[in-house]
Amino acid sequence: MRLIVAAVAVLCLGGCSTVSSMFSSSSAPDRRPTGDLVASSQQCQGRGMLVGSPEMAQCLDQARAAAAAAAAQPQ
Repeated sequence: MRLIVAAVAVLCLGGCSTVSSMFSSSSAPDRRPTGDLVASSQQCQGRGMLVGSPEMAQCLDQARAAAAAAAAQPQ
């Protein structure tokens, strides 16, 4: 059942990013690629978070913040 929910989430998220990119003239630099979002979603689900739950949203927000902090560090 979790696999089906994850597959539906991936398809929906992938479709949304495709549609939004068709209508935007520039890519937003604060957006991560869909692949990173899928990986973060899978990690959060692996920690027991349910898709659509407040805990899942918080987990994804933390992953996004960590990625932004890592990207902001000089190399």
